[in-house]
Amino acid sequence: MALFESDGRSGGLLLLWKDEVRIRVQGVSKNYIDVVVEDDGGWRFTSLYGEPDWNHKTRTWEAIRALKGNMSAHG
Repeated sequence: MALFESDGRSGGLLLLWKDEVRIRVQGVSKNYIDVVVEDDGGWRFTSLYGEPDWNHKTRTWEAIRALKGNMSAHG
């Protein structure tokens, strides 16, 4: 799994889970974590960190579009 460190003291995402919970990583970047939790019939968990600088908000929208495309392709 890829790891993206926070930039200084700002930003960053963290996902913690119990060893007995099975997850399948769909995608990881500095702006999102996207996994499928394979327990209880399976469900999707996606966490998104939006760009704090208004001039870079398009990056947040690009991440959302990429996640949407990934959900359509992988169910």
